[in-house]
Amino acid sequence: DNNEAKNSSGESDEKKNEKPSGDNTQELIEVVDSTGENIYIDGETSALEADLITLEVGANDRTATLGDVLDTSSDTFCGVLNQCIRYLQENTNAQIVVMSSTIPKTYNDEPVTPDYEFPGGYNTYEMNSAIENVCKVNGVYYIPTSSGLGFGYARAQSDKYVVDNIHHTNVGGFNLAMGIISYLKNIPLWFSDQKG
Repeated sequence: DNNEAKNSSGESDEKKNEKPSGDNTQELIEVVDSTGENIYIDGETSALEADLITLEVGANDRTATLGDVLDTSSDTFCGVLNQCIRYLQENTNAQIVVMSSTIPKTYNDEPVTPDYEFPGGYNTYEMNSAIENVCKVNGVYYIPTSSGLGFGYARAQSDKYVVDNIHHTNVGGFNLAMGIISYLKNIPLWFSDQKG
């Protein structure tokens, strides 16, 4: 068909979205591009070559000792977060964006409220404050997923937005994605070479 759309490399868009066949397919990773289409990338491509890296933290970290925002030990949440951010800054040319996790519906079968204390000895507000301050110390962007995207405690308890303890319904996930995108679209990429 002569009216077939072509992409920048001259291939039809339909061809781009088909999973390649042959001996090398085990090295390909399926991802969804910004238009929602499935594309396949070379498994050799490293995340360390990315322009922007998001790091969502907190979901499985609520039993850890929180620690101090200046801590760099491997024994505390703040220490490990500092290590992760600094590793990415030292080993990539990417803009680093840290996101807090959404508020869980329950923890140990109890509803999570603003004053609910997790096993690590802190509540969601204290954990998010620590995450934000670690980001400030390291000069990276922070997205307050559990406090700045309209999700909050009441919606985290609602079956309309949350399927189980942490997984979102389609409408919950859509709202969360729109909030994250609203932050990401205003974050410039980091360049290691002068562009001109």
